[in-house]
Amino acid sequence: ADVHSEEGAPARRFRRRTLRVSVEYLCEAGLCCDPATTLGAGGLFIETEWIRALNLVVTPRLGNEPRLNVLLPGLAMRQLSGGPNTALEIAGRLALSGVRVRLISTEYAFDEDPAPFRAHMRGLLATDLPADVQLVSANDRTVPLAIGARDLFMATAWWTAQQAKYAVRQTEHSRFVYLIQDYEPLFHPASTQQALAAET
Repeated sequence: ADVHSEEGAPARRFRRRTLRVSVEYLCEAGLCCDPATTLGAGGLFIETEWIRALNLVVTPRLGNEPRLNVLLPGLAMRQLSGGPNTALEIAGRLALSGVRVRLISTEYAFDEDPAPFRAHMRGLLATDLPADVQLVSANDRTVPLAIGARDLFMATAWWTAQQAKYAVRQTEHSRFVYLIQDYEPLFHPASTQQALAAET
């Protein structure tokens, strides 16, 4: 029998629903992840790159030298505000305690001259950053970043948490460290970004 609304007009038996999903696929840079919108009636529309998965390659020679990979969107001097500084101070103090640390700028290149950054870290830590702390720009996804199978990841913002979620799949671990400094879904209106932030 047909289904009718109270007004007498035929009503839809199945309502069309909009779903937002994350889609993993192979691209030139390796494994990519993008949000997509799908309608109940069919169709899949990949949206803009809210999440840019890191281009990682596991290297056996790094297996016995695990590092803590600290993911920050940008590490140029103009990007070092309160939130990044907190993450950098934690990472720096872990490095001073003997943890092998790699600071990874996920979206922007480092400044060409690292001296101001080193001086900034000296101001945060009241001592020099250990010489073995690696500074890496991973913003160019066409260039793979070598990691070890025992590496750990530390996220510092919701989109880096999404990146870490996919990164750990290439390691022996199933979890990552997440420094949460705010409830970041409130930074966005109702949107894909808000849903992805809330997921973390």
